[in-house]
Amino acid sequence: MGEINGFVVTSAIRTFADIARYHGLVEGIVAADWLRYRGLDMQRLQEEIAEMGRLKGIATVRRSAAASIATSESAPESLALGLLIQAGIGPVDAQVPIGAYRVDLLIDGWLIIEIDGAVKHSGPDSERVRQSEFNRQKRITNQGFVFLRYAPSFLIRYPERFISEVRETLAARRRVRRG
Repeated sequence: MGEINGFVVTSAIRTFADIARYHGLVEGIVAADWLRYRGLDMQRLQEEIAEMGRLKGIATVRRSAAASIATSESAPESLALGLLIQAGIGPVDAQVPIGAYRVDLLIDGWLIIEIDGAVKHSGPDSERVRQSEFNRQKRITNQGFVFLRYAPSFLIRYPERFISEVRETLAARRRVRRG
C-alpha cells in the first residue's frame, strides 16, 4: 500500500493479484504480462505473491504469474494467450522468430495466431503495410505454417468462437495426418 496525493493506492503487483483473484486467469495473465513487459522479473513477482500469504483466489494469482510472458507486445496478444491457456490449448509460444520475421503466437510448432490491431492498418501508409504483411505471411506460409488472424475486438466479443476456430484448425491438421 502507498499513498498518492492523499489517496491510498495498491502496488502494481497487488493490483495484478486483485485482477487475477476477482476476474480470473485470462485477465490475470494480461495484467501479469503488462508487468513483465515493463521489466518486472519473474523472481520478484513470485516473491511478492508468496508474501501475500493465504488469500482467496491465490491459486489463480500463482497460475496467472506462471503463465505470463515478458515478450507480449500488446494486451490483445496477452488476451489471446490467456484464452488459449485457459482452454488447455498448447504448447503456445509467443513472439517466435521465423526466419527474418516474428509471429505473435505459435501453437504446436505450426499454427500461427496473429492479432491485428486497427492502428497498424490505418493511416497514410496503410496500403504499404497491408502489402508488406501479405508478403510476410506468404513467405512464412510457404514454409508450411498456417495462419489465423484476429482483430482484438473479435477476441473480446467472441472468445468462444476464437477458441472454437483454433480447435477446428488443430483438429483438421490431425485428420490430414491420419488420412
